[in-house]
Amino acid sequence: LTADIARLTVVDPKAQAPFVKIGSRVTYRDLQRPGVRTGRLLMPVDIQSQEDCISLMAPVGAALLGLSVDDVFAWEIQGKPRSVKVLEIRG
Repeated sequence: LTADIARLTVVDPKAQAPFVKIGSRVTYRDLQRPGVRTGRLLMPVDIQSQEDCISLMAPVGAALLGLSVDDVFAWEIQGKPRSVKVLEIRG
């Protein structure tokens, strides 16, 4: 958690390239799994169904937050490497 907090930066959304934020619909590739996924990043309390939603509290949701198109974020979970690459951001 400390490393995640250390990478956070307050930005002006109008001055920056599009980035993943709460409410964004993001298309990404999980580099350890086949296929491309698309979902809306939401707070857990805002998720009405599991379809096409990514919880901010899920490892993938936390990894995607703040990334821009073509960014890759890598981490380990239970000793196994994971990484995601952002392909498209809407909203």
